[in-house]
Parts: sequence; structure tokens; C-alpha cells
Amino acid sequence: MEANRLENHINHSDEKSGNRNPIEFQETTLQSDMFDIALPPGYVVDELPPPFQAHCDYARYKSEVQVKDTVLHYTRTYEITDLVVPSEKLSGVRDFFHQVAAADQRRPSAHRHPLALRDEAHLGLRR
Repeated sequence: MEANRLENHINHSDEKSGNRNPIEFQETTLQSDMFDIALPPGYVVDELPPPFQAHCDYARYKSEVQVKDTVLHYTRTYEITDLVVPSEKLSGVRDFFHQVAAADQRRPSAHRHPLALRDEAHLGLRR
């Protein structure tokens, strides 16, 4: 997804030197990802990250992880809605991209269910 690359660009857009030029995106865009991840046999989900949404005047982002049976369903949508971000609006866009980057680092957690371990030991599959 382009969000992390754009965050780096905004963070390094000569803010230290005082040259605060507007950001121009190449195009408006709508990017959607959907992933289904099957849990290994015997694993159960401990925790899912909460659904997340962020927006600014120029972009939107949302993500969600759900579990059904033994499959994790992950969806996210990233949209750039305007091509030019004026220099006076850079801090809001920077905050948006920081939030998106942090949200992308959240992960579900899973563990092996104790009954699966017991069953494997009983069947001689585990030492």
C-alpha cells in the first residue's frame, strides 16, 4: 500500500529546512485489500485488533480483522480523495499517515489450544 511511502515523503519534505512545499499526489486512488488467512489446526484466536478508521481532508483509511471458524478475514481500504495538499495542511496529513502506519502494525494473536496439544501427545504426534 502506498500510505507508508507517502508518510515517509511527507516526513522528509524539507520541514527541517523550512521549505514547506505543497504535496501533489499523482492521482486520486481507491485501494482495497482483502486477505483470508487459515489458522493452523489446533490454534485459536486470543485477540483481534479493533476496527480502525482515520481520515483527513485528503485521504481516508479503514481496516478490520474478523475471525470466522478457523479463518481470519482482514480488509482495509485506503483512498486519496484530493490531489494537492497545501503546505499549511501538511501537519494534518502527516498525523493521518502516522495513524495509518500505527494501525498497520497491529496484529491479531493466536495460540495453540491446550486440547490440541493433549490430543497430539495422546496420538504420539508430539514428544
